[in-house]
Amino acid sequence: MVIGILGANKTPRVRSSLLRFCCIVFFALAGSSPSFPASLQIAGQTTAPGQTISVSLSFSPEGQPISALQFDIEWDQAVSLKLIPGDGLRQSGKLLYTAQLSPRMLRCLIVGLDREVLPNGEMLRIFVSVDPSASAGTIPIGLASAFAANPEGEPEAIRSTPGTIQISESAIGTPLPQQGVLNAASLLLDPVSPGEIITLLGSFPANPILLFNEIPAPVIYADPHQVNAIVPFGLNLDAPAGLEVRTGDRAIARLSVPVQPATPAIFTQAGTGLGQGAILNEDYTPNSAANPATPGSIIMLFGTGFGRILWAQPAAHLNHYHEEAQRCRALSNRGNRT
Repeated sequence: MVIGILGANKTPRVRSSLLRFCCIVFFALAGSSPSFPASLQIAGQTTAPGQTISVSLSFSPEGQPISALQFDIEWDQAVSLKLIPGDGLRQSGKLLYTAQLSPRMLRCLIVGLDREVLPNGEMLRIFVSVDPSASAGTIPIGLASAFAANPEGEPEAIRSTPGTIQISESAIGTPLPQQGVLNAASLLLDPVSPGEIITLLGSFPANPILLFNEIPAPVIYADPHQVNAIVPFGLNLDAPAGLEVRTGDRAIARLSVPVQPATPAIFTQAGTGLGQGAILNEDYTPNSAANPATPGSIIMLFGTGFGRILWAQPAAHLNHYHEEAQRCRALSNRGNRT
């Protein structure tokens, strides 16, 4: 009403100026401020051709109750991307789903079967590998088609800020960043343990050779930007291990990685380290909420990082474990929880 009275007999230009002024005064007197939308942002970094860096895709709710996100990540042909869940996403209990829309566009959906809101923090950790022939300059990592929803499933405003990767011949980089040595099941940056299956994210040659303290590690999968290998069972646990990636007689990366006797983790059905575990029921069907294991049945868990394996123990210990397993099975059959 005040705005209408003040502008009633003024010229259009004066009315416009008064309207802006009165809006400012209204917000100041009311003690409130405009609501800013939630935001997604990719951090920028600098690296050199042939190197790999990790960048963060972070989320800020700006006070808005955001329960689900969807967005597309786009990248230039001069780089390749691999991504894993960030700490904020892990803490939220939500799940990550992805779909390849094109060779250089990935759709990401972060959602869960609950009404919990997403926290402020890192949603994704993105590993960006730069082509060895890439020219110096700026490479965009785009964010498009960003949507957000509140716990009621209603849309909420969200803005997205893309990232940029500066490529410079003089930049200091590495084909294998420290953050790229992960437990293959959880995709967490944990100390390595004897016999653990690990995932390395970086820039690798064809037929890479991995060594831990100069002991070869069996490579079970390799592509230009990911290697899966088994940590030697004879890993020395008295000091950090020297990890070396080689091609022929040339070392392309050297890292010092922490060690510990065991880093147990269960593989997940989605392969993201989040959600339902890779578990089979006694009839070899996937275990789930809709297909639970029956009391007293045997389940099969697929995991890694359990340390030196059982058959390395003396035979007497094996007999003891067998007897304990039989006793637990008998108690379970009687309906007791052991």
